[in-house]
Amino acid sequence: QGIDPNALSALAGRIQLQGAFASVQGARGVALLSVDGQPARAVRVGQMVDGDMVLQRVDASGAQIGLPDGPTALTLPLPTLPPPATGTLPPPTGVSTAMNNAANED
Repeated sequence: QGIDPNALSALAGRIQLQGAFASVQGARGVALLSVDGQPARAVRVGQMVDGDMVLQRVDASGAQIGLPDGPTALTLPLPTLPPPATGTLPPPTGVSTAMNNAANED
């Protein structure tokens, strides 16, 4: 039994992967999924995602969704992380004064 390509395309547009926690083998893990713009919810491997679709696997690259005991119908990549902040922090205020006062009291 195949999955209707139109239904698959619609499903891909409705589900967003927000994050994931995976085991080494990918057989155990949790994906943070948002369906239809709702707040993300934790879904364990094997649990229903939407309709008949279940979370099949979670690994370092993302999550796979499909019918139970069926082939993967949809692969959701993990979102990319924003670039790290760069620059310098301003010098701390009050720290050197407090330390100098304590040293002068000895």
